[in-house]
Amino acid sequence: MIDIFAATTASFLVSPFVTIIDKSVICNANGSCPMWKGVRMGLKDLFLKPHHFFRRKEFWWIYWVYICTYITANVTESICINKDIKSGLPKFTTTFFANMITSIIKDKELAIMFGLKTVTNFPTISYGLWMVRDILTIMFAFNLPKILGEYIHKKFDISPFTSLTLAQLGLPMAVQFLTTPCHLLALDFYNKPLNSIQQRGAFILAEGPKTVGLRMLRIFPAFGIGGVSNAYIRRFLIRKYGEEK
Repeated sequence: MIDIFAATTASFLVSPFVTIIDKSVICNANGSCPMWKGVRMGLKDLFLKPHHFFRRKEFWWIYWVYICTYITANVTESICINKDIKSGLPKFTTTFFANMITSIIKDKELAIMFGLKTVTNFPTISYGLWMVRDILTIMFAFNLPKILGEYIHKKFDISPFTSLTLAQLGLPMAVQFLTTPCHLLALDFYNKPLNSIQQRGAFILAEGPKTVGLRMLRIFPAFGIGGVSNAYIRRFLIRKYGEEK
């Protein structure tokens, strides 16, 4: 119950902002709405019409993805601790599959939901690009922070909690320089299937820099604040109620 409560609470804290950013990136990529205009409209709806915002399908798609991801990570961590198993590889494997499957389903549904055309066959290459994106994202969000956090702690004599927090906030944002081109290309293959390689390259050069910045803002709550709050709530409740060995 602790693992589930921590996961659902952390997911709810970050899902509204991730929803706004994901919708804005998709609409900007297909040309239906400029990115920052979409962000402003989304924030306006969140704060002025929350009763409408939280009923929208896009919010529930995002919330579903992060609930599945955090619950999987937490439960795997608990099982490994109780079995005296190192959690690195099992946690990466289970979390990767949970996040990848739910994210790809979500991205496809949102691309269709906010797209400008009737979908026929969704391009296979888009699934592949999103898979590469998710492999990198999970590594930088769930596995590498612990390694980097331990290095920062030993190298700079910073407390373990602060070191881990810095790693959890920094690494998922840094990986956006690699994952954002994958995400944009996946959308471009869906929105404009007949584009040439040169046209796709021009699209990435034109939209990539500002999208990297926005997706950094997206990752900051999703795997930064979300990861920190999930870990904090889980650790606090475990210390209080003691469900782990």
